[in-house]
Amino acid sequence: MEKNERITLVTAFFDVGREKLGYQKRENNRYIEYFKFWARIRNRLVVFTTSEFADAIKKVREDLGLGNDTIVIVEDNIWNEEGKLYHAMCRIEKSEQFREIRMRLEDISNKADYDYVMLMKYWCLKRAVEKGYTQGGYTAWIDFGFNHGGKAFSNPEEFDFEWKYPFKDKICLFARKNPGKELGVIKLLSMTDSIMGGIVVCPDRQCGILYDMCKESMWSLVSIDCIDDDQMLLRMAWRRHPERFQVYKSDWFMPLKQCGGGHLSVMESKQETDECRCKIARKVFRKIKGFLVCRKIQYLLRLYGAIKRENC
Repeated sequence: MEKNERITLVTAFFDVGREKLGYQKRENNRYIEYFKFWARIRNRLVVFTTSEFADAIKKVREDLGLGNDTIVIVEDNIWNEEGKLYHAMCRIEKSEQFREIRMRLEDISNKADYDYVMLMKYWCLKRAVEKGYTQGGYTAWIDFGFNHGGKAFSNPEEFDFEWKYPFKDKICLFARKNPGKELGVIKLLSMTDSIMGGIVVCPDRQCGILYDMCKESMWSLVSIDCIDDDQMLLRMAWRRHPERFQVYKSDWFMPLKQCGGGHLSVMESKQETDECRCKIARKVFRKIKGFLVCRKIQYLLRLYGAIKRENC
């Protein structure tokens, strides 16, 4: 990145009903607290939200002396931007057959509202560039609930810096492992992590392209009666157009430290937690892979038997 290029941050907060969930429940106020943890960051910040939360979000940045570097955009009709797609996703959410093929039946990524908002992350990037809210160079998505209030980074005062890094002139993704070594259908069924959507860095001129690719990915899922969140959408976009992407190996929340925020202090327990999660993920992957292989063998045996009987 050249010296005169800057990173504009884009985030959003829309109510997807997590307060009403029994599994993966989070109150809206908790997300405001998550935001307060990293809100000191000095980059220009564009926030998309509804009128219900706009004032509270503005106040957080103003109290930190960053009101002039903050643009809050009220979008009360986000659900209408891709209305046809959203209604198709709602239909699939109600399908018992869809839920039955997924490892976690009650996971929020089985819900249309959540998956739609995860897609609209990249609409927000596109919109911020189109409206001239960015400063040129790179526009980066950062989750509103980034760091979950201290899950990875321990000191909110250390976010008082301007994030800069010499990213390549491509859409930069971060993945916990090489996505090329994983079978996409297994990721869809097992719901295990790969490419992460918490931070995505994109050259301004490619933000619209990224949104179009992710929208294409969601429509592709809908065409086989499935939906999923941003991780799968990014994976599908990368698989379809690999020449447009640069994939960095990283871990949850770590891209910021890895690429320009080396001073950020990490919670001591995070490494142990990550190691435990990796062990569990490997076990789940082996079980799913074994299950699918067995089902494939059974199918081939039945097919062989049918052909043999037909030729006798």
